[in-house]
Amino acid sequence: MRNDKLYQSLDMKNISDMLLATREDLEKCKTKDHDISDHAINKIYAQTAVNMGIEPVNAYELYMKEMDGTVHFNTGNEELDKQLGDQKVTSNEIVEISGCSGSGKTFLCIKMACLALIERDVAVLYVDTTNYLNRDNVLLSLKNFMTAGEGQASDKAAKAEKAREMLGRLQVVQIHDMDRLILLLAKLLSRLEHKQLNFPLKMIVIDSLSSLFWETSSQSMGKSHHDKQQQQLIKEVLYYLSILAKKYNICIVFTNNTRDGAQAVTRVSEISCQLGEPLGWAVDKQIYACQDEQHQVSYVLIKH
Repeated sequence: MRNDKLYQSLDMKNISDMLLATREDLEKCKTKDHDISDHAINKIYAQTAVNMGIEPVNAYELYMKEMDGTVHFNTGNEELDKQLGDQKVTSNEIVEISGCSGSGKTFLCIKMACLALIERDVAVLYVDTTNYLNRDNVLLSLKNFMTAGEGQASDKAAKAEKAREMLGRLQVVQIHDMDRLILLLAKLLSRLEHKQLNFPLKMIVIDSLSSLFWETSSQSMGKSHHDKQQQQLIKEVLYYLSILAKKYNICIVFTNNTRDGAQAVTRVSEISCQLGEPLGWAVDKQIYACQDEQHQVSYVLIKH
């Protein structure tokens, strides 16, 4: 079938109209001309695209390639891993861990980072905004999770050597304002785009993101100025995080510290109360950390 017949059936004037047509537009021709089949539509559309220099993409091969680059992470909490299911947390997701101060958010982040280093042989970037993380507490967590036996000197030596190797795949960056975080993410994306990243980065932890919000708030001159500034910065950060997760298959884990009273809203899903715009779409999974009266920590999956 000639292209001009299809164009005429669809009231198209040129090739550009054809390439910009939606599938619904293409389906209309079958109601006007019963000789036009799905095969004819697909063939003509593909040929038109090739003529314009647009190479066809095999969706299945693209999907399988994407899945091959996806890594699944455990959280280190048995009950939470059960809630998450077989795939746990994947490297193309953005995960928010929220809860009040001292509820176990940082503890969960450290466990996830350590298990990523131990089980997946990948690199982890840990952005520390509260000056909590240090070599000693990471090394202790690594040793606790490692399965190498203890008791003999050779076993202990091998365990220590393995821990040092894993620490070499962990990069800790201390950041205390939103602008520096945005600059870091922008530089990281630039290196990824130009294939200049020489280590297998598959997880970024930002602990805590909300502390940077509050730092921005304290530096603001007024509520109106603060709202506009915070809204722009949050959107920019979420934009970068989304590209890192969805395009480059890097798991993003960040924490938000909830507060009591009028300033209780700090989760991204509820940030519309502060900014007037819903941003719940920005995260794939949300985990709420809490403590009971006996100081027992538990985690609840509130978005999956």
